[in-house]
Amino acid sequence: MKQMKLTNEITVGSAMEEADFAAAKAAGFASIINNRAPTDKNLNITPEQEAEEAAKNGLEYRHIPMTSGTLSVGASKEFAKALAELPKPILAHCAGATRSATLWSLAQAADGKDAEEILQITGDAGFDLSAHKPLLRGLKEDGEKGR
Repeated sequence: MKQMKLTNEITVGSAMEEADFAAAKAAGFASIINNRAPTDKNLNITPEQEAEEAAKNGLEYRHIPMTSGTLSVGASKEFAKALAELPKPILAHCAGATRSATLWSLAQAADGKDAEEILQITGDAGFDLSAHKPLLRGLKEDGEKGR
């Protein structure tokens, strides 16, 4: 499993297999967020199996599916809620880690973080999310208006 650390509280990674849950626990993760949709191709294990593996390994677990190529503000709100509620550090994963990084970015923008800072963090981890800069700025503005 490929992993890219965004912050001390969140790492994003590629698809998980059963053995990866014990490895995640051994690496110090406390929670797993699965961003794979049940309709994703080449699922190694189902979301239900992931929940079982997480429980067996003493990890908290959330399934917040997002299909490849679609952005969902609703999913980013669920992701933000999970970030606030779950014990840290968190390992969020999807097929290649981009969906998880994108959801984290949207959640951060909605919480008031600057788009440039978000893009720097994700860029340092190997993601080019610059196409989402207008959306990140808009979410930040919306979040500031709601405060």
